[in-house]
Amino acid sequence: MTTLIIPCSGKSSRFPSVRPKWLFTHPSGELMIERALRALDNNNQIKRRVITITKQIDKKFNAKQILNQAFGKRVKILVLQKSTKSASETVYKTITNLKIRGHIIIKDSD
Repeated sequence: MTTLIIPCSGKSSRFPSVRPKWLFTHPSGELMIERALRALDNNNQIKRRVITITKQIDKKFNAKQILNQAFGKRVKILVLQKSTKSASETVYKTITNLKIRGHIIIKDSD
């Protein structure tokens, strides 16, 4: 089984007062993250999709609810209790927390 992991736990330190860019709205009306993932919608190899955010991002922007409204049950939302130091650490924590086995694909959120 192949799992798609989208790490979205960055601090957006360049623009701290603005929501993360993956929550921006594209001119089409979709979230940027929806637009970024659309290219993989028809990939039959991917059996599970996971977006990883932090508790801080969820609290500040209501991200889990927004993502659930956008993706429904097609995507699992993992909320980490603490920030990570890098995207690679976020991916590692996603794999260990969800006990992911098999192939993975990592996709940037935008």
